[in-house]
Amino acid sequence: MLHRALGAIVVLLAILVSACEQVEPAATLAREVTELQVSTKTLQASDWQLQFTAYGHFESTEEVTISVDFSGTVEKVLFRDGQNVRAGDLLIELDDQKQQLRVRQSQASLLKARTELEKSRTTFFRYRDLMTTGALSREQLKQGESDYERARASVEEAEAALALAEQDLRETRIISPVDGVVEQRLVELGQTVMPGNPLAIVQVADTLRVVTYVSEREVNQLRLGDEASVSSPAVPGKLMSARVELVSSAADLETGNFTVKLTVSNTQRLLRPGMSAQVNMRGIVRKDVLVVDKKYLVDRNRRRVIFIYRDGVAREVEPSFGAGVGDQLPVLAGLSAGDELIVSHLDSLVDGRVLSVSGVQK
Repeated sequence: MLHRALGAIVVLLAILVSACEQVEPAATLAREVTELQVSTKTLQASDWQLQFTAYGHFESTEEVTISVDFSGTVEKVLFRDGQNVRAGDLLIELDDQKQQLRVRQSQASLLKARTELEKSRTTFFRYRDLMTTGALSREQLKQGESDYERARASVEEAEAALALAEQDLRETRIISPVDGVVEQRLVELGQTVMPGNPLAIVQVADTLRVVTYVSEREVNQLRLGDEASVSSPAVPGKLMSARVELVSSAADLETGNFTVKLTVSNTQRLLRPGMSAQVNMRGIVRKDVLVVDKKYLVDRNRRRVIFIYRDGVAREVEPSFGAGVGDQLPVLAGLSAGDELIVSHLDSLVDGRVLSVSGVQK
């Protein structure tokens, strides 16, 4: 009986020893299931420049209204609506008979004034010589000098009148003051035009302005003089340089956006006011910015979070981001340089999960 009891005890002890020996492999297996091997990327600060796209339209930088300062009859009209013109191109000829008569009359007046000047000059110098000999009174000398000064003033007046008459004659041939495109023709052959009447409107064409709009997140990124690039469906495949010339100081009350204007060279005349434009702009350069790719963000309960490897486990972080470029988001808060961003097995991560690092990306 005692022998059987001892045997039972021995068997029981053997079972207990066997059970104890199996505890360690089970714990190891559980740890292997819990621990996840991941790759990380060390966050490093660098320069950052926001890039963004806006849409708008082209408009003329300047409009020139052509008119005359005198009345006249139109004899020739040498342009049409929409025509490209160059500075100095002849646009309109007016009847110049009156102007030619005024020029001849002014020339005759000037010739007479110069003749009188020469006579008074001769008289004045003769009086001055006689004064030294005592043969002439001081009053007579003063009278001769006064006549000489009046004659000189008359010549100057006649010269000015001739210059004005010649200018009026030249202006009967009306030329374009700028390179541009005729927006409106406002005159017809045989029409009598009055001083100040508009005859044509020419839009300066070598330089155009792009009008576009940016959001409140983007407006503080821009500075006057910043460079940008512009494209238009009207000129496929062509990228044009532009420069910021105005950034609105107040938002539009209806849209909340800010107006931005840029100048664009148009020497090839490929663009026209009213055409649509796409503007690619760059913001100010910010120093020491952390950047995270959107693909490393994970949705957790309607929140965009990332995971950091810290002290052997995954730590959930919800950073603040600024406006990005493509898939790159600048970090405003929540992360620091040197943090190890987890970049693999993102769907399997939870806060506090034990990890091991299998590799570090650059």
